[in-house]
Amino acid sequence: MRKLKAVFLALMIAVLMGNIPSVCSQTVFAKTTELKSPVVKNFKPVTRPETKLKGKKIYRLRWSKVAGASAYQLSIKNKKTDGSWGTKRITYTRNTSFDYDFINCKGIKIKVRGFKTVNNKKVFGKWSRNIIMKI
Repeated sequence: MRKLKAVFLALMIAVLMGNIPSVCSQTVFAKTTELKSPVVKNFKPVTRPETKLKGKKIYRLRWSKVAGASAYQLSIKNKKTDGSWGTKRITYTRNTSFDYDFINCKGIKIKVRGFKTVNNKKVFGKWSRNIIMKI
């Protein structure tokens, strides 16, 4: 009888610690669907009336839509005036284009990936190739 109590107590501790899943718990796993990487179409200068007044050069990055993606994540690195790459900045957009102005930098490195939300968790696709633009 003591052995039975000891085994039962050990199983209860293991279930509470999470080592053995309990019979009553239901785990729902998110279906992981593979998203393709977006294809970058172009990265060209854009002339807009408000930019002519300020004297800024704005470049527009365009990419193809990814089937199943609800939005896009961009990773941006600036090339500093001393030639080193700065810190990475992450931004999100729902559009398939992004405008960027070159202020205090000599270049930019951008990559894009699509994502969607499944069960309140983000499922990311693959990154596009790095786009490097130097001024």
